[in-house]
Amino acid sequence: MLLRWQAEKTNNAELLAASQAIETALELALTNPKTRTQDIGGLLGCAAFGNIVKDNIFSGVSF
Repeated sequence: MLLRWQAEKTNNAELLAASQAIETALELALTNPKTRTQDIGGLLGCAAFGNIVKDNIFSGVSF
């Protein structure tokens, strides 16, 4: 992701942590068929998928 690239380019630990949180949240959402979008075999629309990713980021899941 672009955020990870920027974090590595600038050696910014906060950006790196944010990029890891986003990537992990996306992976969690994509792993579960119930939280995938319709175009990849799930039931959700884009807005609902985005909310799942947001919730994963802020849920306190260990990244």
